[in-house]
Amino acid sequence: MSIEMLPRWLRQLATDISGNAAIEFAFVAPLLLLLPMAVLQLTLWGVGAAAARDAADRAARCVMVDPRGCDSEENVRKTVAQETTTMTAKVDLALERADCGVAVVGRQKDFAFQGMSAVSVRRCAG
Repeated sequence: MSIEMLPRWLRQLATDISGNAAIEFAFVAPLLLLLPMAVLQLTLWGVGAAAARDAADRAARCVMVDPRGCDSEENVRKTVAQETTTMTAKVDLALERADCGVAVVGRQKDFAFQGMSAVSVRRCAG
């Protein structure tokens, strides 16, 4: 079937190229919007992971260097919060018994998207 056999209005519709830019933009726009959001979310996840590592390292050091001042989770949190940044202060710290003595676990779970997994870091504090 050739194009000449189609009704006139259908031939005009098939050869009309006005509006192509709008259609192409409609296909590309979601990607252009999602890409910066994905980069931002991954950056926040990376900063959260670094904050969890930093908090766990500082808490483990506190437990090893000053066992009397860091004898409870509350005291460890206070000590770490005094000497760290705001992002590190959002990390949940927990002390757990382990084979190495005391393990400090830092968890950063403050992410915008539900699908992003929480960052968990475990440090041994002999």
